Amino acid sequence: MKSESITLNSTTMEFHATGNNGWLFQKAYYNGFNWNDKDSDTYAPPYFEERLNWLKKTSLIIQYNDGATSNIPLSIIYPGLATGIGITHESKSKGELKLGFEFDYSSGMPIIRGHSVKGALRAAFPQQHRKNVKYKKEKAYQLQCWIENIPASLEGFDAFNQDNTLYEKIVAIELEIFDGNINGKLLSSYKQDAFFEAFILQASNHEKTINQYLGSDSITPHGDNPLKNPVPIPFLKVLPGVVFDFRFALHDNGLLSVMQKENLFRKILLNNGIGAKTNVGYGQLTEARVSPHLQSPVNKQTFGKDFLKTPPKKTVSQDDIIPTSMYKYLKNGKSYSGNIVEADENYVYAEFTIDTLTMGIYKKADKVPGARVGKKALIKINKDFTVTEKLNCKISCID
Repeated sequence: MKSESITLNSTTMEFHATGNNGWLFQKAYYNGFNWNDKDSDTYAPPYFEERLNWLKKTSLIIQYNDGATSNIPLSIIYPGLATGIGITHESKSKGELKLGFEFDYSSGMPIIRGHSVKGALRAAFPQQHRKNVKYKKEKAYQLQCWIENIPASLEGFDAFNQDNTLYEKIVAIELEIFDGNINGKLLSSYKQDAFFEAFILQASNHEKTINQYLGSDSITPHGDNPLKNPVPIPFLKVLPGVVFDFRFALHDNGLLSVMQKENLFRKILLNNGIGAKTNVGYGQLTEARVSPHLQSPVNKQTFGKDFLKTPPKKTVSQDDIIPTSMYKYLKNGKSYSGNIVEADENYVYAEFTIDTLTMGIYKKADKVPGARVGKKALIKINKDFTVTEKLNCKISCID
C-alpha cells in the first residue's frame, strides 16, 4: 500500500493511496490546522494545497452491487463536473476549497445521487403537476422526437400542438417512469423503475491527468456589477474525460420498453447534462469509449470484491471510431498528432483531434513500437479514406 506522511502544525497524518476521499474532505480536511493562522498567506494555502494533492492522488475504486439491470456510461467533457456544491464546506480560511462535494460514504468515491439523476431526467419532461414549469409543450415535443428518433422542426411542433393526445401521451410516460403510475394505478415498488447512484467507471484518459479523476477549479462571481473585481471561489470537481456509469433497474410495463427508456435517458443526459452549474458548461456529457473489461457491469456481471480479486484479462477492442464529419480530413499524405490512450500486448488505441473533432484508431501492438498510455503519437494517412474500407494509415510514437 502506497502511503506518505505529512507533518502539519506538529500533527502527523498518514495519507494512503487507497484511503477514503470522502472522509478526508468532509472530516479530516482541517485536522491539525492552526486556526490562528487561517489568514496567513504562508501557512494556510500550502496546508490546503497538500490536502488537495492527496485528494487527487487517491486510487480509483470501482465497486458495484446495486441490482441495476441497465447502464449508460457517459464521459464528462471540459470543464468537468460539479456535484454536491450545496453541502457546507467552508471556514473562511485562505486557500481552502469553499464549496461542498458529493462522495459515497463507504468507498469515498465521487458519486451522483440516484435522486439527482432522477431529477435531472424528469426536468426534461413537462412536469404537468407543477404550475411554475415553463415550456411544457416544447419539452413534450422534443421528447416525442427523441422517442421516435425524428428531427425536430417548426412544422412538426405545430402539428404536435394541434393534437393534444400526443402531449397527453408524454405526460403518461412521465407518470409511468417517475411515479410508477399507469392509468391512475400505482405499481408495486418492485415493478417501478429505479434510479441508482452513478459511479465512476473509468478515470480520465487525458494526457495531463491520466488515471486521475479529481481536480480543482474556481468560479469568479461578479454579482450585479460586471466591472467588480471578483474574488475567486475554489472548489473540487470531477475531471474531464472521467466516465460515469448511470445505472437503472427499468421495466417493460407501460408505454415504453426498457430499450426505449435507455435511449431516451441517454439523449436527455447528452443534451441537458447533469450536476451544478450546467449553464456555464459544467456537467456536460458525451458518449464514452469504455475499456472492454469495464463494460456492462449489470445483470450477469457486477463489480464487487470477488470481481476485483480476479479481473478479466484486458484486451483492447479493434473497431475504429471515425465521425462522419472527419472524413474530409483523411486524405493521402496528411498527418495529425494525438495520444496513445490504451495499449496492451495485442492492440494499441490512439485518439487524434482535428478541428475540435476526435477520432479513435486501433493498430496491432507490433505496428506501433514503443507505444504506452499517455505517449504522444503521429498518424499519417496513406490513402484517401472511404467508408467501405478500414483507414489505411501508419501510427508512430513521438518521443
